[in-house]
Parts: sequence; structure tokens; C-alpha cells
Amino acid sequence: MIDSKENKKEQILLGARRVFAKYGFSKTTLDDIGEQVGMKKNSLYHYFVNKEEIFNEIIRIDIEEYFKRVETELNTLISPSEKLRKFVLISSEFGQEKSSFYKLSTAAKTELADRFSGFYKSLIKRQKKLINKVLIEGMQNNDFIKHDSVQLSEDLIDLFVAIEHLEFKINKQSFLGDGYFHENTRKKMNLLNFIIKGLEKK
Repeated sequence: MIDSKENKKEQILLGARRVFAKYGFSKTTLDDIGEQVGMKKNSLYHYFVNKEEIFNEIIRIDIEEYFKRVETELNTLISPSEKLRKFVLISSEFGQEKSSFYKLSTAAKTELADRFSGFYKSLIKRQKKLINKVLIEGMQNNDFIKHDSVQLSEDLIDLFVAIEHLEFKINKQSFLGDGYFHENTRKKMNLLNFIIKGLEKK
């Protein structure tokens, strides 16, 4: 019975992804999702409280996918400096991919940031932990000078978040386009390259 319920939830999430991709988060209704999976809206309530909870679960799955992608790609690299650069690139690509997929407007993204602040805080915490691991590896391999890796990983991610917020604030488009993510990545990579120069042993 549990397996059957879980399978149904997976079908709903899969269908909801298609609908969110077609209409965007703000315009999608439970009726749209129900129609996609062949269920009445009232039946959906047996599995999810509302549209936000469905989107919440999709975000959770996407975050796990993101970290799996990051860890897989980083494990193919040896240089800790390249791992840091790859982290920035993957994060930007993933953010652009998901923002485009769900057609998130700046207003919708602001609303979702408030609704899913717990997920966002967890994401940031895990990113800091991941960067700290790379920095420690760099010191252990004698690639980086000795430093406070915990503090640097926290400061680095905080700076990246600040760049995202700044670009988001000055972005005038209804939807986050390529220019937003390109400028995000450029600023992060420029900052990171200067930090790496200070970390690498001469």
C-alpha cells in the first residue's frame, strides 16, 4: 500500500514538472496538474496539501540532483583550484536550467524564496560544507597555503550569494535571462580567481 502511494506521488510529481514547465509556477493550478496525471483535484489532496507542497517536493529533489551532479563532476578533477571553478560553473548552469524550466519571473522567485527559505538555508549550508572539503583537500595535498577553511568557505559562499542578490535586484527583465546568469558567473569567477591566486603555493 505504501509503495503504491509512493508510486502515485512520483507520477504526480512527474506530471507537475511538465505542467510547471509549460505554464510556470504562478499560472499552474491543481486542476492543471490533476488533468495532466488523470486525477481530480480533490484526489490530489490525498497526496499533497496544495500546489506549493508539490513544488516544494520538486525543489527538494532538484537540490539532491544538484549536489549529486556537483560531487560527481568534482570527483573527476584532481586540482582543488579546478574543483572550485567547476563548482561555480555547475551551480550557474543548474540555476539557469531550473529557472528557465519553471519559467520563474523575478516576482515569483522572490515569493518562492520566502516560501522555501528553509530549503535555501539548507542549500547554502551544504555548499559551504562542500567548499570547505575542497579547501581542506587543497591544504592536505600541499596545493593551498594553510588557512581557516571553515571561515573562508563561509565567506566565499556568502559573497556568491551577495552577487546573486545584487544581480537579481538590478535585473529588469520579467524572467531571468541568459544575461543575468552570465554576469553572475563572470563576477563569481573573477572573484574566485583572485582568491585562488592567494591560496595557491607559489
